Amino acid sequence: FLVALSSSLSRQRTLLTGDYLMKRGEEYLREFILIASGTLHVRLDKHTIKTLGRGDIIGRGWLLQLKNESTDPALYSADTDWLASDGKGAVSIRATSPCVLLTGLSSPRDIQKLERGYKVDFKLLRAEVRAELMDETERRAIAMKGIAKAVRRFKKRKQIKRLSMLRMSSGVVDTEALRRLVEEDA
Repeated sequence: FLVALSSSLSRQRTLLTGDYLMKRGEEYLREFILIASGTLHVRLDKHTIKTLGRGDIIGRGWLLQLKNESTDPALYSADTDWLASDGKGAVSIRATSPCVLLTGLSSPRDIQKLERGYKVDFKLLRAEVRAELMDETERRAIAMKGIAKAVRRFKKRKQIKRLSMLRMSSGVVDTEALRRLVEEDA
């Protein structure tokens, strides 16, 4: 299966330092990408949320679409948290050093062709992706409940000034700073 998968990565793409693989707001990459060399930063606003390097994969969820079980674009990238709900990229992916990317499997037909020969492997990978999605969803839900509870507590105590200091320029609450504030308060 891995040999067949790697041989399907027939196209090579080169990025120079500073080049974007994807800019925030662009349609999400619907292809399977293996980083052969170099490093890429996944950035949300001005923060690097993940560094990718040799051997990392982008688009595993696209490869493993869950066969009309859902049209949720987040399934196209189950191994990342990079999508907005409309299928547009929620992040930018930018080369921080010269990169060589191997790409392929960019159409559903390519995926179906590979899947026909490796049904068991695809079933195992789909199960793995579902488990990762459930784990990530559960972690997010727990974190959001904790943050909501802390915000309510600070509002009750009329500590709005402290809370407003946590907003970043994008209007999003800096969850790390909120976590520190909650720990200080405990």
